[in-house]
Amino acid sequence: MKKGNSDTVKHEIQKKDQMKRIKDIYESFLNNFTSVEVFFMRIAPVAENEDKVIEKERIEYREYILKEIFGEDFENRNKTEKLEIKLTKEEVERIIHKIKQSPKIPAKNYGTLTKGAFIMLNNYFEFLFSDLLTYNFKKNTTTIDSKKLNISFDDLKKYNSIEEAYEDLIYKEVESLLIEMNFEELKTYFSEKLKINLETEIINWNLITEIRERRNIIIHNNSLVNNKYISRSKNPFNFNLNDEVKIEKEYFLNALSEIKLAGVLLCLNCWGNWDKNDTTNAIKEIVDISFNNLKNSNHVFVEKICSYTEKRIKAKNDEEDDIIYKIKFNQCIALKRLNKLEELNLILSTIKTGALTPLYKIAHLTLNNRHFEAVELVEKAIVADDLTIEKYEDWPIFNEIRNDKKLHKKVLETFEKINLNETFIKNNSQKEKK
Repeated sequence: MKKGNSDTVKHEIQKKDQMKRIKDIYESFLNNFTSVEVFFMRIAPVAENEDKVIEKERIEYREYILKEIFGEDFENRNKTEKLEIKLTKEEVERIIHKIKQSPKIPAKNYGTLTKGAFIMLNNYFEFLFSDLLTYNFKKNTTTIDSKKLNISFDDLKKYNSIEEAYEDLIYKEVESLLIEMNFEELKTYFSEKLKINLETEIINWNLITEIRERRNIIIHNNSLVNNKYISRSKNPFNFNLNDEVKIEKEYFLNALSEIKLAGVLLCLNCWGNWDKNDTTNAIKEIVDISFNNLKNSNHVFVEKICSYTEKRIKAKNDEEDDIIYKIKFNQCIALKRLNKLEELNLILSTIKTGALTPLYKIAHLTLNNRHFEAVELVEKAIVADDLTIEKYEDWPIFNEIRNDKKLHKKVLETFEKINLNETFIKNNSQKEKK
């Protein structure tokens, strides 16, 4: 491909792909994970209950058959008592017929569904690597330009334009890389070739390796532990050969949290490297995801994602500085919920309270367990920071105040007083106009 044509194609590819950014890949990844999490939390319990119903029916039917054979007083007989029965051929046939009518559905709905959700969890993580590689090749086409790729004239006729053919070559290159490389090699490719930090101090990649190896034996070995799983995962759960692996709720949620953390940090580092002009939006996403996970009590995840911010991100302007302040307070909330008081106090000691707005002062006081003083500032926060009743009921920083009946009542009275004053001023203003 000639250089002039290559530059033109590169321009067209980038122009066509202007709407798709790392932000879009990031949002798609989170949406996929949310769908799996919602499925697991809502559908899996239903499947578990159905399994219990099925098992109960099987036990009841078995007892019914035994009573048919041994009589109604079967349950009251001594367990060591020898039982003798005499049945006619007709009675035997009738009992066999009833046995055949017993419930056939195995009580394995929960196991099947949880394994399915677990496989999708892994698949979405793979999709993320694919999307990021595709984005990188589209944005930096030198990788593709330097390769000697052969394409037949017949294949070329399938495309409507050179740009379309070029884009398809990119997809094929990504597909080829993902097939050729194992997971460790893929991580190395990102860290060494693409210069993307894998945040090994924050992400538990050993756990993710085990998650992926568990997924492999579920798909390829009927969920039975084999030597490949033991050697590659280092067998952290001490399985024996041919043990059947299951996906328990706690394990699934830990897997989801760790893969989500890895995916988010991978996206953020690619965002910072490849979309440098859009880093403010990346920092805003950290505020949102840390806030939402605080509300869901995912405090370990919040503490890790916020520690990443503290370690990696430096504010370039006042807007980013304000955003990072919000992240810092979310980190403090997580630390308090995790009872990591030493780390919490260390961060609080670095915050200059004199420059804080009333809302942030409330947050600082609350984190120091000075709730009465915090409530005294609510009126100022309503006026200066546009604190609304919705924000008060939503923000996790107010949990302790909301759970204290006296303090909560006082806050509600403050909101009511402000609303009455606003209504009074509004009515008087309308009267004056008349």
